[in-house]
Amino acid sequence: MANQNRKLAVVVGCNYKTMGLFSELDGCHNDAFKIHQMLTTRFGYDPKTVVLMTDRDHADSPVMPTGKNIKDKLKTMIDASKAGDNLFFFFAGHGGIVQPRVKGRKPAQSITPCDGNAITSLDFRYLVNRLHKGASFTILADSYCSGGLIDKEPVQVGPPRILLQDQAAAADDEDEAAAPGDMNYRFVSYEVLLDKVSTLSGLNDPDLGVHMVNLFGSDASLMFRMLPANQRPTPLTPDQGILLSGCGPNGSTYEDPDENCGAFTKFVSQFFMKQKPETRKISNRKLILMARNFLGNPNRDGPPQFPCLYSSRKKADAPFLNYKPKAGRASDSSEEDEEEQPTTSSK
Repeated sequence: MANQNRKLAVVVGCNYKTMGLFSELDGCHNDAFKIHQMLTTRFGYDPKTVVLMTDRDHADSPVMPTGKNIKDKLKTMIDASKAGDNLFFFFAGHGGIVQPRVKGRKPAQSITPCDGNAITSLDFRYLVNRLHKGASFTILADSYCSGGLIDKEPVQVGPPRILLQDQAAAADDEDEAAAPGDMNYRFVSYEVLLDKVSTLSGLNDPDLGVHMVNLFGSDASLMFRMLPANQRPTPLTPDQGILLSGCGPNGSTYEDPDENCGAFTKFVSQFFMKQKPETRKISNRKLILMARNFLGNPNRDGPPQFPCLYSSRKKADAPFLNYKPKAGRASDSSEEDEEEQPTTSSK
């Protein structure tokens, strides 16, 4: 059937140079282009089914990666999913931790779209819960505090315990998140986010949620909208969500200054671009363990970084993006080794 085992993706990169709200990054557009190329040349994704969103300009990306637009594209992709479909979301940009309006709910990890309309782990839980039974949804996040982006998702490969206390302390102070040398950390602190959105809303209120709802209304995160208890999403079983994060819940991600790209994204994209079809089948768990073995090596250039994996145990041991090499083919002549930026993006 034509609609069976479809491959759909939303790929986002935010450098924050258009709206000027947050500290600018240099490598997130490059990350998005690298992942776009990896999907289309190594994993069989049709460019027409890959939505590419950057805040570079409207010529490159007709749809800007605002909070609303990202969630709309994800909802459209997920609601159209069928059993056997492989869905993928990639984000490169700032991340952080936000405080909820609901008493008793813990702070949550979030990604920062170009307009500051934070998408939280509660939103990703809601999206995963909408997934059609039998479909698979993989998230690859190269941003600060990206571990735990799917609320209550089981951890299969977590951050080293010895680092947890130090990373949690660093997350409380943006100055401590400054990377050594010319490296940029992908981090927006709660205080900076609150300052930016309160300036936009014009309100004098210490509650981030008040400003988010005032600015974005029903497009604000579920975390800020005071949903009744019976409308708050909870994990489903069996769970189809898979999160490969560039770091743990309080961890850091940084950019490689030599190539203007995220260190985690660089590792993943380069690994698969070098693999032949017969060696490309690798489990989510093994991919993360290889990435953290390389990025966490204290003897390599740059600060250590520890990617993590969140999913069911079964999904952890499944092939990344459910890749299946075509029988009887040792190579694919249609694959190109040189990296190119896509000239068009899917709307």
